Amino acid sequence: MTGYVKIVDGKGKSGWLEKRFVGTEISRRERLASVEHELEQLKEQFKGSGSKLAAYQSELTQLKHQNQTLDHEAKLRSSEVMRLQNELAGKDQQNQIKWFQIGALVLAAGIVLGLLAPHLTKRRRRNDGW
Repeated sequence: MTGYVKIVDGKGKSGWLEKRFVGTEISRRERLASVEHELEQLKEQFKGSGSKLAAYQSELTQLKHQNQTLDHEAKLRSSEVMRLQNELAGKDQQNQIKWFQIGALVLAAGIVLGLLAPHLTKRRRRNDGW
């Protein structure tokens, strides 16, 4: 085995070099170019995300405002519901009192009619000949 390796550079020139001076990883120049290219891509993405961020912040502000408006409306509706429930409870109680009074009047009329009914009919005379 020889201690030399044939190498070819980026321009197509070839030559021989001792094996101990040759590495298998990518050269720093190529890595630098790759990293610079990646950096440019990230900068472009960052520029685009700046405008997206502003749009998201604007949308967030609008949603917060809508949320506050809806919270206020919900509180108003809740108080209206409570007021209507109290009104309904009062009407229900009045309705129960009204039906109780009607029942009492029917009962009183039945008692009076029951007491007067026997006196309202004509008495027949006995006609059995005795």
